[in-house]
Amino acid sequence: MIPVWFLIVVKLVDYAFYFAYICILLVVLRSWLHFEIPRFLRKAWWKMEEIVESFFGFFRRYVPFLQTGGVALDLSPIFAILLLEVLHTLIIRFLWFLI
Repeated sequence: MIPVWFLIVVKLVDYAFYFAYICILLVVLRSWLHFEIPRFLRKAWWKMEEIVESFFGFFRRYVPFLQTGGVALDLSPIFAILLLEVLHTLIIRFLWFLI
């Protein structure tokens, strides 16, 4: 029988990665749509954006923008999500391996 604490740890890891996915998605959407952040959320938004942009910076150093007809497409969010998905899968499989 699987211990309850183990299932809680697995779910917490899942939720942490889901939160990271949502943060990336929100930063990307705001860069496209330029919506206004409410005043009471601005400090939290700036901190989240700073963390996500530093994560994107890792990929921006190695992956150039995709140039298509005068438009540059930043591929760093796609690579960030792919890396997070690989890490998520490896960590969950490792946790299940421990049991």
